Amino acid sequence: MEEANVALSTKQRDSIRRRLRTHQNGKCCYCGQVMRTGKLGSPYAETIEHLQRRADGGSDGIHNLALACRSCNEGRGTMNWLVYATYKAGELSI
Repeated sequence: MEEANVALSTKQRDSIRRRLRTHQNGKCCYCGQVMRTGKLGSPYAETIEHLQRRADGGSDGIHNLALACRSCNEGRGTMNWLVYATYKAGELSI
């Protein structure tokens, strides 16, 4: 069954952040840096990342979300999440 893309409420977003933060030990899914909560301007500020971009048909379902630091979230651009993770791990030159 396909999930509809509906805007998440603040309460839902907060709940997802807590679950992902626990699952990822507070670290960015790409670079492994410990992220900062409440520091929006910081390059290591915690952001919700869509693994498959919404523009490419990705949903807001928990299976398609991870936490990434702002630097990695912005640095990924349109790149596939797995390619970007491989690049950040130093296993791929771009």
